[in-house]
Amino acid sequence: MREVATGRLHVLDWEHVVGRGGPPACSLTLDDHLVSGIHAAVRWTGSAWEVKDLGSRNGTFVDGRRLDVGASAPLRDRSRVAFGRLDREWELVDARTPRVMVVPIPAGEPLFFEQSSLSLPSNDDARASVYLDTEGTWTLERSGGLPSALQAGEVFDVDGRLYRLACPRSLASTAIQPDPTEGPARPITDAELTFSVSRDEEFVHVRVAVGSTEIDVGESVYNYLLLTLARRRVADAAAGFAETSCGWVDRDVLARDPTMGPQNLNLAVHRLRDQFSRAGIDDSTRLIERRTSTRQLRIGTGRLKIIQL
Repeated sequence: MREVATGRLHVLDWEHVVGRGGPPACSLTLDDHLVSGIHAAVRWTGSAWEVKDLGSRNGTFVDGRRLDVGASAPLRDRSRVAFGRLDREWELVDARTPRVMVVPIPAGEPLFFEQSSLSLPSNDDARASVYLDTEGTWTLERSGGLPSALQAGEVFDVDGRLYRLACPRSLASTAIQPDPTEGPARPITDAELTFSVSRDEEFVHVRVAVGSTEIDVGESVYNYLLLTLARRRVADAAAGFAETSCGWVDRDVLARDPTMGPQNLNLAVHRLRDQFSRAGIDDSTRLIERRTSTRQLRIGTGRLKIIQL
């Protein structure tokens, strides 16, 4: 929405509460005595936008018409909405489906999901990640911690900074979908990973085969973590371990390598997932699995080849 008088833009999430109250109660705070503490909600219905008055004292207006208390009205592209007073209108300038995002609290630019996961506070400083798991549950992973489920609208912290997850309450499983024009699904469990490792192990090249499709993931400084996990899974399988027990490595063991301290390890996990997502793997969040009850990780497929050059 755009504030008509000032041109200020405000990104709408799936259910946007407007009022005089501050975040997280209100997504858009209006410092105006004519605006109620919790005044109205602008929300996505699944096919269109609407505004609902939440019992405001001075009314909610759509294109100059005041709504009944508690009533809703549809919004279209260029609809104008006012809260408490007609001389401070907001215009809906983008009526498309909202994007899933994480919103800093109390203020800050929203962070959008460009791939299957989002690193916080940034891609270059990945202290946590948020992603949609294969069960359709939004999941938060903090550096060194265990994964936990997130609900739509939930406020959470990363190193003392607060964020809110903005996503649909009833459409979580469809919030991020593979593009159907890109061909059949490529789950990581169906993928065969081939590692080509230089003699000094400074270079690790990865190729992925899914059915008849081959994907060159290339070389990356983060591939050594993936190689370490692959070696453990291959060794455990050769030793006769059950599939569910193969490949798990404790974070503390990985952290003995100075290049895999807690922060570096977390960053590597996020970068590897993004790397495979960009390569076309649909459920790249499963590339590296974490046990919810322990601090263990493993590579998400047992189809592995390691070639020493």
